[in-house]
Amino acid sequence: MNTKIISILSFLLFIFLFNPLRGQQNTPPFFAHFEGIGFVGTGSTKNMKLSMVTIGSTHPENFKVENNKAFVGKNGVYKISVSSGVTGNDIASQGLGYAVYVNNILVASATSSTIPTTGIYEIQKSLNQGDVIVVSVTKNFDFPSDAGENKVYLTKI
Repeated sequence: MNTKIISILSFLLFIFLFNPLRGQQNTPPFFAHFEGIGFVGTGSTKNMKLSMVTIGSTHPENFKVENNKAFVGKNGVYKISVSSGVTGNDIASQGLGYAVYVNNILVASATSSTIPTTGIYEIQKSLNQGDVIVVSVTKNFDFPSDAGENKVYLTKI
């Protein structure tokens, strides 16, 4: 056999056997989805009701919802996506706004001029296990407490 071919085959075998990526799986990103319907409070600013959590991981430890608050179960940097079901032109006409609180501290907010037409407001934030997330929604009128399809999605980055 040609020595050039043997050299190439030896090199390819070496790469195959000692490739650090060999055997690793391409795992999907971890996520926690908190969802609920309606709001708590009165007037034109109310907190999102959250009543359900879906975990997309083999390690769902400590992610939970209690009293309309989302509890973070794992340290990390997360993309936080917030939506109340308002989209398109309704964002501006309702004067939609979001405020994201972590441990009762305002960490981000958006107004109708900064929320995309999808209605999904996104931020990136470092979170710790045990952190508590609350999202308030503001509109330019006293909106019903039983409306709104609330979503607070955490995706680990």
